[in-house]
Amino acid sequence: MHTLKMAAAKSSAAYLVVFLSFQILHAYVLRDDIDDATKYNWVLDDEDNELNIIPDDLRIDSEIIQMPNVKPETDDMYICASTAIPEKPSYIVGIQPVINTKSVDDVWLIGCAKAPAKSEPAWSCSPDARASVCDGPALVAYKWSRDNCPNYVSESEILTVGGQNLMRYMVLMVHYKQGGVIDSSGLRLKMVEDTLPQDKLLMMMEYFGISITTNSCDYDVDEDGDSESWPEELSVSDSPTEYPEEPRQVRQETVKQATRLREVQGWLDDELLGQVSGVGTDSVGNLHVFHRASRKWAADSFDENHVFKGEDPIEKNVVFEYDKSGKLIKQGWGERMFYMPHGLTVDYEDNIWLTDVAMHQVFKFPPGSTTPSISLGTFLEPGGDDDHFCKPTDVAVDSRNGDFYISDGYCNSRVLRYNMNGTLINTLYGTSPGFNIPHSLTLVDTNDGKLICVADRENKRVRCFDTDSSNTFKFEVVLQERVCAIEYESVQDVIYAVTCPQVQRSPSGVTIDIKTKNVIDTWAPSEGFTFPHDVTSYRESSSDPVAVYVGEISAAKGKGKVTKFTGN
Repeated sequence: MHTLKMAAAKSSAAYLVVFLSFQILHAYVLRDDIDDATKYNWVLDDEDNELNIIPDDLRIDSEIIQMPNVKPETDDMYICASTAIPEKPSYIVGIQPVINTKSVDDVWLIGCAKAPAKSEPAWSCSPDARASVCDGPALVAYKWSRDNCPNYVSESEILTVGGQNLMRYMVLMVHYKQGGVIDSSGLRLKMVEDTLPQDKLLMMMEYFGISITTNSCDYDVDEDGDSESWPEELSVSDSPTEYPEEPRQVRQETVKQATRLREVQGWLDDELLGQVSGVGTDSVGNLHVFHRASRKWAADSFDENHVFKGEDPIEKNVVFEYDKSGKLIKQGWGERMFYMPHGLTVDYEDNIWLTDVAMHQVFKFPPGSTTPSISLGTFLEPGGDDDHFCKPTDVAVDSRNGDFYISDGYCNSRVLRYNMNGTLINTLYGTSPGFNIPHSLTLVDTNDGKLICVADRENKRVRCFDTDSSNTFKFEVVLQERVCAIEYESVQDVIYAVTCPQVQRSPSGVTIDIKTKNVIDTWAPSEGFTFPHDVTSYRESSSDPVAVYVGEISAAKGKGKVTKFTGN
């Protein structure tokens, strides 16, 4: 990996952009009702630590560099605007297009070593004339084009600005294919000081919206030849269109009325809950919640070998049980037993299965017991052999024979199958490409038996396999967001899924129809999700409404939360 730095022309000629010719620059109109400031204010963003990779004392600067309500007077026109960069050396960890009008055809982000070409709020410029963009050396950091794939920072490159790197200003250049439209399109940027280790930096880059590994142009085209994932035209509205970092295969069909979910307002508000990592329902519809109390998964919780750096287990109870009305049934259990709770599953016999990513272990607790009947993995010791896990995430149990599956998880990216006594049967790694953080599991009923389905989080897909010895791949559903958790509901034959937060899209719940393999509904609470992490459901009988519960790691006031939904 190398760091892409902006330096003087004499020492970094390989990185300089060469502008081949100079063309006549067009005129534009700058609206009178805007602020004439030439610098944009970078602000501290306090709401970007839901991924728990960001140290508490790390400053995140957030800014939309945008056109200040310009109106190009001619077609095929280029306009530039600039913003100053914080003086301290920083990494750009997030870039996202925010496009307000369909007349925008291309957007560039260009770094200037000395200064922008002009000090005006906006000015006419050209991609073929360096001097019209920057006063001095220039570097193209990013380009977006409507008719092509998003062109993000190159693989294995990190963009460093400020400090001695000499990239002091960023210039936004927008190409308008049609004139006469007032526009404020631009780019949303996230920046952090260059004090992070590179592995944490790469995680932040993926989280905040720079694709550092993908150059995919694989659009999902229907029989008529129209792209389902990248609209040919955009309708102009008061709200900006925020493009996803990578078009994915998703089709939204007519919503089945029976699958429509609605939030149950004010169902549960328990101040005792910390980060809610796991939820599950038992045979009578009670909800079991696995949470972290005051502990948080932070950037420094583990070392580079995935060994937990803390010393003591969590002091408080971390497993709570609530009835259907949201009333706490028991005071909880699990004090001084767990280090970093993650997954919770209640099986067909009401056994509770728990995973702990710091302990690198999986436990089975019989109903009413706080002593595990099965313990797998080696205490606080990560590994990849048959006797070790590395941050295991979830468990699914087959009601036909008691076989159970463990997703393992953050480091090993595998799914292991055991018989009811805890003897390993086989291991599943996924196919082309393999799993990238299998984060959640569910078993699905079919006419030919059961399928084991995997929330392949970082690959943004749900993948399903036969449960026979062959582990034959059956199908996948690819979403536009990372998939945090999945839950099968047999009466309607659907999978409920919740997606992880991304800067491109807010997290949401989605309903996937098993027969058509399509997303048929999306849902969220009235205030929106912050960081949904697990989902479970309960239905007393086929004629009763379904209850769907979503546990969040972070919600209002930084606390965990459980939201209840219901539907037919």
